Amino acid sequence: MADLLDKGKKAAPAGQASVRPADPSRIPEPGGNVPGGPAVSAISGRPASTANPGQAEAIAHRDGPMLVLAGPGSGKTYTITQRVRCLIEEGGAEPDSILVITFTRAAADEMKGRFLRLTEGKFYPVNFGTFHAIYYHILKSAYHYQSGNILSEHEKRELLKTVLFRQKGLPAMDEDQLEILLNQISRCKNDGGPETGRAGHPGKAADEAGEMPQAGALSAEQFLSVYSAYNREAKERRKLDFDDMVLQCRDLFLQYPDILAAWQKKFRYILVDEFQDINAMQYEVLRMLALPENNLFVVGDDDQSIYAFRGARPELM
Repeated sequence: MADLLDKGKKAAPAGQASVRPADPSRIPEPGGNVPGGPAVSAISGRPASTANPGQAEAIAHRDGPMLVLAGPGSGKTYTITQRVRCLIEEGGAEPDSILVITFTRAAADEMKGRFLRLTEGKFYPVNFGTFHAIYYHILKSAYHYQSGNILSEHEKRELLKTVLFRQKGLPAMDEDQLEILLNQISRCKNDGGPETGRAGHPGKAADEAGEMPQAGALSAEQFLSVYSAYNREAKERRKLDFDDMVLQCRDLFLQYPDILAAWQKKFRYILVDEFQDINAMQYEVLRMLALPENNLFVVGDDDQSIYAFRGARPELM
């Protein structure tokens, strides 16, 4: 993350405290809940009504990037919600310019609930959501997607079966092998596609796909053919899966800088919880959104990543 978090001041050492898309000028309001060496702080201890020194430093941080190292039970939710309150009530930030990103819907709901209790019922339309919810909201604004455009798990499996049926010379696969292949396609997307990334490297992707038991192994060439055909078929059906939400958002921003600029202007402050679970594509789009001001505040613990099987990259911290 050095390229993004390279302008912040150094904080206290950890030991001191533990189709042409829609017009971007008409971005709809999500209504507060959408479906460098960096400044570094370390927080420790249980959440409390009074912040400890590490929490206070993180909460009071204003502009520019900041990385907060926080282990289990250190009061991460407390720190994030207090920082949001501080940005609004003491820093003068517009509530709807603040974006808080989590990795699960439950975590987003909990974060929003804690913030509402903290602000004693005041209506601050802060945006809380998961990576996929945020990126889908952006795509929906641009391409007018509906819920029917999202592939269900059953539809993904049936689409893959259709692709495999049309391919020649592939080994037969049982349901377990299909699931592994779908996971490898997902890993490839999360690392940016077959042209980039770890699982995205053709040889690596095929090697990992080749771990499938019995006759399900694919060569690098076969995997890339299936990967391309799967994505092509989904696009022709105007369908997308959760991984596509991130990839398509990246492509949208690259193709239409004016749309990117509109969302950058909207989300001036971005906070990310459990940052150690981020993958390469989520990080790339996050980097785009944070520019040019880089008011990016991330909280994580690189010893606690639980999504490595999805391509999470704790080394980005």
